[in-house]
Amino acid sequence: MPQEWDTTVDLLVAGTGAAALAAAIAAADDGAKVLVVESTDKWGGTTFLSGGGVWFPNNPVMRRQGATDTAEAALKYIEAIVEDVDPASSRARKEAFVNGVDDPVLTLESMV
Repeated sequence: MPQEWDTTVDLLVAGTGAAALAAAIAAADDGAKVLVVESTDKWGGTTFLSGGGVWFPNNPVMRRQGATDTAEAALKYIEAIVEDVDPASSRARKEAFVNGVDDPVLTLESMV
């Protein structure tokens, strides 16, 4: 017998990779009704396949533990490995990444 679905959500997230789950968490944290669906029997998507590594330079957890990383060092590293070829790789985008680390790290940390 076919299953019937009748669900209304604010956000439907297809997939369970890091970006998908981060979007789901952010939306739920903001009060949205979220549904996450995965087409396979495993969670993680390409994030799982790649080993799940995420780089958050100079983040609050590192600073609390006394790490000596800096935003300037992170930006210098990104500038050395990522060419500035379009708006997605611009200096402004790199700075936004480096300067925007605290919020997602603190949001995820608050959920553990």
